[in-house]
Amino acid sequence: MLDVLGLTAEALPITVVIVNADAHERARLVALATRAGHKVIEAATGSEILASLTPSPRTVVVVDRNAGDMTASQMLLQLRLKGMEIPTVVTVPPLAILEAVDAIRTGARDVLEYPLGEQRFLQSIAEALKS
Repeated sequence: MLDVLGLTAEALPITVVIVNADAHERARLVALATRAGHKVIEAATGSEILASLTPSPRTVVVVDRNAGDMTASQMLLQLRLKGMEIPTVVTVPPLAILEAVDAIRTGARDVLEYPLGEQRFLQSIAEALKS
């Protein structure tokens, strides 16, 4: 499908929304996504994003299990309640099996375990849009 500029959806930039309470990890993920050419929106809490997010057709949310004031699963449910079906990737610490299962059950497209490698992180973002 072509947009008003004659571009296909795949040619439009990806907007990556990064929600992570850890400022250092958030900055690292922002740098990775920005270097890959993605537009980035960042926040320390899920509430910040829920209050202001207007997703574009190529938006992917990357949310840590600790989205500051809520869990990743709570944020996924809040997005759904607002009628926003946005592809979401959840990040978790090693061996957080219950959190990973909960994220998948609430609609996450992928779950990434720390430490996040650059290639896997960027691949997960691209794959989330294909599902």
